[in-house]
Amino acid sequence: MAEDVAVARSIIMIAVTGCTLFGAYRTAASVRDAAVLIHSTIGCSWGTMAFHIPSRLQDVRQASSVLYEEDVIFGGARSLRQALAHSNEQYENSPVIFVITGCVAEIMADDVERIIATVATAKKIVLFKAAGFKGNMAAGMLHAMKTLIDTMTAKPVQQTAVNLIGILADDFKADADLAEIRRLLGKEVEINAVFPYDNYAAVSNVPAAALNIVFPGFEAIGDYLAEKFGTPQVVVDYPYGLEGSRRFAAAVAAALSLRLGSHIGSQERRATENLQAAYDYIRQLYALPVAVGGDTCRARALQIFLRQELGMQVLAAGNDSEEQPADFAQQVVESNAVILFGSSFDRKLAERHGLALIRYTYPVFDSISISNRGYAGFNGAVNLVEELINAVMAMEYRRKGLYDLQAELE
Repeated sequence: MAEDVAVARSIIMIAVTGCTLFGAYRTAASVRDAAVLIHSTIGCSWGTMAFHIPSRLQDVRQASSVLYEEDVIFGGARSLRQALAHSNEQYENSPVIFVITGCVAEIMADDVERIIATVATAKKIVLFKAAGFKGNMAAGMLHAMKTLIDTMTAKPVQQTAVNLIGILADDFKADADLAEIRRLLGKEVEINAVFPYDNYAAVSNVPAAALNIVFPGFEAIGDYLAEKFGTPQVVVDYPYGLEGSRRFAAAVAAALSLRLGSHIGSQERRATENLQAAYDYIRQLYALPVAVGGDTCRARALQIFLRQELGMQVLAAGNDSEEQPADFAQQVVESNAVILFGSSFDRKLAERHGLALIRYTYPVFDSISISNRGYAGFNGAVNLVEELINAVMAMEYRRKGLYDLQAELE
């Protein structure tokens, strides 16, 4: 168990509380048509490429100034100018270049603002100061989002338009979940922007929304937009499950003074009919012991769905806002959980202890999602239950005293 805890501590701290630059990069790379220039050593650029594994590998708009020893001595101005010129030419269809400064550039005290000002380009250039020593990845991500907000100007407000705050490009099933959330909100509500996972024009239009729908972990962004533009906000759990989807839609409708459309009832009925076909399997999930880790945005909502709608026992629970990730690993090891909901970093722990692993949260790099089978919304509830049942039935090894769903059904 000590080895499990040590491994969990190292990989979670690197992946979730990694450096500020990685967080800023997650924000920058989420803007769909932006070019990203990392003003740092090649290692920073190489490391951030991993963020593209679960997304579109054919659409990586990234460059680096590739700082070397001579740049440390003489300054990185020449390398940065060359990299900007290259980015401007290489990514001609990108309306914006995000320049991210790493540790070396900031230790050298390069006057990056002055250098950017001398570059002749029609593109917008936005600077994210993100030296890794300034904080962890979450801080870098939020700082970059606030920097983007500082570039925005007030817009005429569209009364039924909303922003979704907190979905990023490398979130597992991001596109499929967004399709379900759009279906959930219906025609009465227009999604003005998904921030930061949208094109740059939509991101720049964030102040035009009448409401910000903020997922947990991104409250600081909702507060900052309220301060800058007076936009009201509603903080809602990620819409997992039937009840979770209904609560999500009701919260948005109440904030906009709208009545829930008939589409909510029809979606729920279809989902219920699909779930009824698997009732004999679903009832065996009652009191099944599970562990749930994940990001702040999703972990709590999934725990609520598993407990309240499926009647499962969540015996180990954690999220990336906690400063002691090893405690969660210890909970998992000591619990009777047979299923672990988490990320690719939980694979070794799951395999060692014979747990089924359901990947649902960042980072996922050993599985892909190219279909429309999301986990959010009413349809997502069906997909998630199907994944859950199949994961249990496929298990070959169970410790003594644990549930054997297949045997129970026989």
